[in-house]
Amino acid sequence: PGAAGAAAAPAGVAWSALGADQQLLLRGFEQRWGTLPPARQAALARGSERWLAMTPEQRENAKRRLDRWRSL
Repeated sequence: PGAAGAAAAPAGVAWSALGADQQLLLRGFEQRWGTLPPARQAALARGSERWLAMTPEQRENAKRRLDRWRSL
């Protein structure tokens, strides 16, 4: 076991590298973005890309599933 067997850690994402729509969607994280772990920045950036690519119907379905999951 060594570095060769370890998965590479995701690189961080600079706030300025996010698109305007992503920044708007993630605005609640703006002030602390630089303190988030790089893996968390990458996950949030990917998630925002997926969200922005969804149709309004897909977004509504995703919201309903999340609400249902939260109520468990």
